Parts: sequence; C-alpha cells; structure tokens
Amino acid sequence: MTSGPRPPATPGACTGPATGWCHFTNWGGSFYGYPKVVHVVGWNKPDGYPQVFVIGSDKSVWTRWSPASDTSGWKDYGGTCKPNYGLAARSSGWTIKVACKGTDNSWWHRKRNANGKWTNWTKGRGF
Repeated sequence: MTSGPRPPATPGACTGPATGWCHFTNWGGSFYGYPKVVHVVGWNKPDGYPQVFVIGSDKSVWTRWSPASDTSGWKDYGGTCKPNYGLAARSSGWTIKVACKGTDNSWWHRKRNANGKWTNWTKGRGF
C-alpha cells in the first residue's frame, strides 16, 4: 500500500476572510474569519515547526501542527467559542495558552504544559 504525498509543513495563506470564512491554502479547513478579529493563532514551536489554532465552523477550537516527521490532521480541542471575539494566545517556550470567550460570556483557556500535556478548559483568560 502506498500513502499519498506528505502534507505541506506549513499551513499556507488564509484565504476568504471577506466572506466571513477562511481556509488555509495548504492545510485546508473551514473556520471563522471575520475581518479585524483574530481567528487564527499561529505558534512557531521551539522546534521550528508551526502549529495553528482556529475557531471551526462548529465554534470549537481546532488545531493542526507540523512536527519533523509528518503533518497532523485537524484535532478538535473542544470548547464553544463566540467567534466574534476571536482567539487570544500567549506562549513561552513549549508552553502555550489559548483562550476564547464562551457562550456564558466568560473567557476560557486551555494550556499546553512544557511536558506536552494539555489542561482541560478553565474559566479565565489565564494571562
């Protein structure tokens, strides 16, 4: 059995924000893209490879990344975000926090610890 070509190591450009939806030219996906609101958080991990976080069409946070060996598929990180508030993130080394405003009008965040483990969604922006 042969596998298809390896997906590109970078997401490519975000196209279509004027329509309210974005798609990466290399990694695909369909996610919110209101003008002037951050709907894509790009993180260049310390290993030099990218990871992106988006609010998907189902209003949950999705991510995709590129390690040295292959590019992941889209992974649902859950949550229910209000897209018109976008995403916020802060990183330091291998730690990153991603936050969005939930349906209860509170900010919620998830954190990737330096050991690679992710926390559950926690109320509060976290930074």
